[in-house]
Amino acid sequence: MVTHSARADDTTAKRVAVSHADWGIVVSGDPGSGKTTFVELLSAEYGKKVYSVGEYWREKYKKEHPHGDITFEAYWRYRPKMEQLKANFNLRRYVRLGYIIDTRYASIFDELECFIIYLRAPLYVRAVRLATRPEYSGMTIKEREAILAARQEDEVSVGMMLFGVDYRDPNFYDLILDSSLLTPDEELAAAKAGMRKLMNLARR
Repeated sequence: MVTHSARADDTTAKRVAVSHADWGIVVSGDPGSGKTTFVELLSAEYGKKVYSVGEYWREKYKKEHPHGDITFEAYWRYRPKMEQLKANFNLRRYVRLGYIIDTRYASIFDELECFIIYLRAPLYVRAVRLATRPEYSGMTIKEREAILAARQEDEVSVGMMLFGVDYRDPNFYDLILDSSLLTPDEELAAAKAGMRKLMNLARR
């Protein structure tokens, strides 16, 4: 399923018409929705660099806790608020440079010249997909569902604490894709069509 948000119409007057190549792309989504694969496809299609805030935190975690004395989830969840805000608002610089941004929190990009996509899928589908990852081998679907649900609740909680909004709010997005109903190639085609539509609106 492909859903076009009202965001494109709401912010058109505040945008400047530029080419696809100049616009940054922001990808948010549910945990396990296929965001990483989708970002890789977009990067290959448009030749854009990728900046993942998740990878930023994982690299910091590895440096500060090389022996894994705490879990990554606990490390990320309890980073000081100012450190979290700095890491997220730093992404605005990269989107202005035309990067693809892999992040949960899209509200900070509102009114910037970028195309914002949300990838979602039912919890059961996402839990089934996790079976291909070594760290989840041997777990039941219910166990994987519980992990995903807890992770999403945690990320929503952090987003509310940092920005006062739920990142799942559809009003933050130009395009919403249900990855359970689309192949990766169909997702890419929908994104390209959505970007063309936005460009046409911006030129009016």
